[in-house]
This record gives sequence, C-alpha cells and structure tokens, in this order.
Amino acid sequence: SAQKPPPPSKKKQQSSHEQDSSSEHEHVQSKSQKSSLQNATAGLDIKKQSEPDLQNPHVKPNISLYPGWVTNWSRSQKRWYFFDTRTNKSVWEWPPPKHG
Repeated sequence: SAQKPPPPSKKKQQSSHEQDSSSEHEHVQSKSQKSSLQNATAGLDIKKQSEPDLQNPHVKPNISLYPGWVTNWSRSQKRWYFFDTRTNKSVWEWPPPKHG
C-alpha cells in the first residue's frame, strides 16, 4: 500500500504552536512599531507646521519675515532662501542665526 502521510493531529499541533509563538511575537512587534510610527508622524506634523516647504518653487514659504527681509527662489539650489535687503545678506534657514 502507498505510504501514509504522518498523522495530521501531530503536525497540526506543531504548526499551531509555531503560529502561536510567531503571532505573539508579531503582536509585540506591531505594538512597538505602531507607537514608533505614531511618534514619527506626530513629529512630522510638528515639523511641517514649524518648517515650511522650502523646496517647492510654486509655494512661497508662509513665514513672517523681519522688516527688510524677502524670500527668493534659488534656481541653482532649487530652494527658497531669505534675503536681507538692508544688509544684502542671504540665509538658507529661518530665522537667521543671531550674530552677537
């Protein structure tokens, strides 16, 4: 007669045990991943609000500049920069670093 496959009960037990341990592990992992993901997105939201998109040529950064400052698009760097018309100084970051 043909060879019989191993009894299903034994095999099932083994695989269900494996699944249990892996799903438990996955559960722990997904939990920690979820919280780190939430933190990441929360951080992104905060960053988006405080740091405007300086690399979108169509959207001028909505920043309250100091008097005399203007926002210009740098074609070579493909990003916005900030220019002080009174001192002819330009900076990439806003607010500009305070000197002194």
